[in-house]
Amino acid sequence: MSSSASYTKVPALKQAFFDFLNEKLEDSAITQDAYDEMTGWFNQNTKKERKKRSPARNDDPNRVKRPVPASWMFRDENRQKIMDEHFDGEQVKGSMIAGKAKELWDSMSAEEKEPYETRHAEKWAAYKEANPSSTPTKPKVEFNFVEKGDVFGVPDGWEGPFYNKYLHKYADGYSIGVGRFATFEEAIEAAEKMENCGGITMDTGSRKGYTLRKSNDPQTDLRESPTGKYVSWTKKHFVTPKQPEKKTKAKKTKVPAKKVEKEPSEDYTDMPDLEPATASQQEDEPVVSKNEDAEKYDAETESESDDSDSDSEDEDGEELKVTEWSFKNKKYLVDTETNQLYDFDTQDPLKKHRKYYADKDTWKLKSNKD
Repeated sequence: MSSSASYTKVPALKQAFFDFLNEKLEDSAITQDAYDEMTGWFNQNTKKERKKRSPARNDDPNRVKRPVPASWMFRDENRQKIMDEHFDGEQVKGSMIAGKAKELWDSMSAEEKEPYETRHAEKWAAYKEANPSSTPTKPKVEFNFVEKGDVFGVPDGWEGPFYNKYLHKYADGYSIGVGRFATFEEAIEAAEKMENCGGITMDTGSRKGYTLRKSNDPQTDLRESPTGKYVSWTKKHFVTPKQPEKKTKAKKTKVPAKKVEKEPSEDYTDMPDLEPATASQQEDEPVVSKNEDAEKYDAETESESDDSDSDSEDEDGEELKVTEWSFKNKKYLVDTETNQLYDFDTQDPLKKHRKYYADKDTWKLKSNKD
């Protein structure tokens, strides 16, 4: 039964209930007090009280809004100029204007961008002052990378340096002070305390620093256009720790069922001989042994990403943190802090936000007035 059909039957049910009570009251089967009590109970349990909703945060006219990035300010303030100069004044899709604005912004000099970035910084400071964070910010870790240059001192028990060569796999992650160090001396001290560390690789590209590596076999960087250079050192007489053997369960083989012949009953000796019934024959299935997982080649390149870096800088003051979100087959950009939605193509703010419902474990699209 649909919900709409059930709602239409409520008035009829209520009327039948009251008619029944009136009949019993007239026959003196119930007292007036009992009548009043039952009618009051029915009205109380059928009336749905609307919960009072607190005013939406976006309804406050004096609220300091989160500023958009400086590049978006440039686009919004020069929208008409972009249409006149690059689209002959015609009305075009917002995505085309946004694309052209980004192209123009990327080609601008630092002096041309400076007014927009200054205004963004001022707006951001006002926003932070009006909306203090409830969670303490994580203090930034100082990281002053010191490149050794062309002359490296090799400590006792180490070999190298191996120029333009790197070692596979991080031995202890990529966090500052744990798996990555700003100086060669710090990296050597940490590496000698780790049994599974086979060496150190210095990276002067986007991931600057000395990192602890598992491998003890230097590999050549074969990229056509490297963004930095590698230098590696290895431990002498390093023995790779043995990995614990994986326990695999033996697969059970199926045993074929035996043929069973039924003897004819003595009471039916005059009947013709019947073919004895047999159980279905099951074929043996071969036991498939699982091969141990082979180690895949783990060549590391500059393009590899590590989203779990604990030392990533806070970019709140420069760019709006948005991510892609789909709802009913339509894409949006969403501010992960406020859940404000933006048009996916034009990047314009919408009068909508997304709301999380914990009881259903899902996000839904809501108007900013809700």
